[in-house]
Amino acid sequence: MSKEILQDSFYFTDSQGVRLFAQVSRPVSAARGIVQIAHGMRESTAYYREFREALTAAGYIVGIHDARGHGKTAGLPGSEEFKRNAGAAGEDSARWMVKDLKVLTEILKARNPGLPVYLLGHSMGSILARLYMARYGDELDGAILSGTAGPFEQKRLGRILRMARAEAARSGRAAPAVRAPELLFGHFNDRFQPVKTGYEYMSRDEAMVREAIGSPYTAIRYSNGFFVDFLEALRRAGSEESIGKIPTGLPIFSVSGSMDPFGEYGDGIKRLFELFRRNGIADASYKIYQGGRHEMLRETNRKDVFSDIIAWLGAHGGRCIDPPPKRGSAGVIYTIGSK
Repeated sequence: MSKEILQDSFYFTDSQGVRLFAQVSRPVSAARGIVQIAHGMRESTAYYREFREALTAAGYIVGIHDARGHGKTAGLPGSEEFKRNAGAAGEDSARWMVKDLKVLTEILKARNPGLPVYLLGHSMGSILARLYMARYGDELDGAILSGTAGPFEQKRLGRILRMARAEAARSGRAAPAVRAPELLFGHFNDRFQPVKTGYEYMSRDEAMVREAIGSPYTAIRYSNGFFVDFLEALRRAGSEESIGKIPTGLPIFSVSGSMDPFGEYGDGIKRLFELFRRNGIADASYKIYQGGRHEMLRETNRKDVFSDIIAWLGAHGGRCIDPPPKRGSAGVIYTIGSK
């Protein structure tokens, strides 16, 4: 890690008494703002090391915690605690994950008063971030979505949710989910043949994929209860009711790949931002990177993605770097509401 970056690791406790592992990176010099990260499934704080270093080098304080059922919050790999907690997050877990994000936000604000605060959510974290925006959006200066999903087709999502609930009723919420992950994610590699790792949809950078799936924190079997709660979160986050609660003055930016199955290869992102527009969110823009897959923060052109995010932060309250970062060359910026 660069000598110009300071890092603090600690645990905080939420109102249910769950202890969550967190890390905060900060520049030695004066900070321009705070970026809080909500990570995705099978991820942890360590997953964002390179991106966090880029943000911190640009002058931002970066906060992230291991969500319930993930990383060091679940326990140490191989321990009985980890075997018990990994992939399980308790009752009504998605709502509690959003509340946990809010607790860390308050910690970051208390330690760094007066700085603008931005929430970045990736994949599962982007769904949680969208629910956070609907509930606590007035307290943010901006939100960034990475690898998010568009509004799911309700009949299909309803079928998967009913099946997940039936499986949870039959074998228990704590039992490992079988059918739900197959139905939700089983098609993700269809366009990426031949399959070598089983995770080709993540990134074109095979070394990054192998590093990710080689982590002991990645080997998680998610519980029936986790999937029921996640599917309900997907339904809520894509609803007109939830989107209608996002403050219309909140700036939103999204990065995704044209080959990301979770974003329906760009089509889902376009539908999502059309919903944002219809609900009066004026400053909503997205960038779809040609050929990029699900993990744009770990893609072959990730440094361009970092630069685009940093440039967006600089244009939305965080003091821009002088000289400004080079904008990525791949993809096209689409801004809702502009010609």
